[in-house]
Amino acid sequence: AVAAVLGIRTNDDGAWSDEGSRTGMEAFFGPQTGRHSVPISLGHALPAVTTRPGRLPSVGGIAELLEPGADDPPRLPAHPAGVPSLTRPSSLGSALGILAGLAFLGGGGYLAYGYLHHAPTPKPPVGIVEKKQPTSTTAPPPDPTPTNPVDPTQADTQLTDAEVRGLLEWARRCADGNRIIAPPGDNLKELLDRIDKASPSNPAATELRTRVGGALGRRGTLALKKQRLEEAEDAFRALVALKPDDEWSKGRLGRTLALRADRSLSRRKYTAAIADATSALELQPDDALARTVRAESLYLTGKREQAIEEYRQVLEQRPTDKRARKGLALAMGTGPKKARSGKHR
Repeated sequence: AVAAVLGIRTNDDGAWSDEGSRTGMEAFFGPQTGRHSVPISLGHALPAVTTRPGRLPSVGGIAELLEPGADDPPRLPAHPAGVPSLTRPSSLGSALGILAGLAFLGGGGYLAYGYLHHAPTPKPPVGIVEKKQPTSTTAPPPDPTPTNPVDPTQADTQLTDAEVRGLLEWARRCADGNRIIAPPGDNLKELLDRIDKASPSNPAATELRTRVGGALGRRGTLALKKQRLEEAEDAFRALVALKPDDEWSKGRLGRTLALRADRSLSRRKYTAAIADATSALELQPDDALARTVRAESLYLTGKREQAIEEYRQVLEQRPTDKRARKGLALAMGTGPKKARSGKHR
């Protein structure tokens, strides 16, 4: 294709035509006499090199063209005086034209390949919004557990056998996790109460209540024996919550609170002593220790009349109680001066 553009033809025997080369080169570079100057200037310092006319490039390339022939004397083209130039025959011009054409085609192909493989991803036109798939509007299945927002107590009485078994399993997990009376909504006491309303005297619930109550009683008794009063209070308070009608549980909790009140009194924490003694008397009104501790705490906080009344109640139950008699004498002002100053402890 490039040869056709440049006007290069071959002879009948397949050889390149020198005349066609000169004609094509003359059309491309302009007319010259016998030889054609290369349209590339290599500088004024280089001498002119010529080759034989009509010699075409072969496999050897341009280097072969640059070798001067033996029968071609060097000649200078028509140039200004003192300025040499590099000239080539028409065959060299054809070679350079072919190389330039191939380079042009290769560069164009490379640019086209890069554009096709690195073209930016097309974006949707501005103003077009992708439509979203509609969400499912199917309503969730109803809760199988019957509920009554007006009367939740009535709802527990309508539980099925399967729901009662589920509550029992939940209650067992609470017992294993020591969630006896807390947190709200997830404790053993509330679950057993719900089961009793739906299924009174349920054997499994009764067995679970008895088993947990026995464990709490043993735990509290051991803690009380070792004077770990806070641990004993937690165990007995949970036991009273599970068995509110059990007098033994109430007595153990009252005794624990009375001992802790007496400990607070010895540490001069009178407010805490009065609080624990009052709670113990609510559980066991005849507890002499709790009433005596409250009387002494009231006296030491300046509430003399209330203290005298408390001492008298203790002495009515236990007339020979030495601690109550001594405290009453101090409160009434008939005891020793050192004791009346409030330093009898």
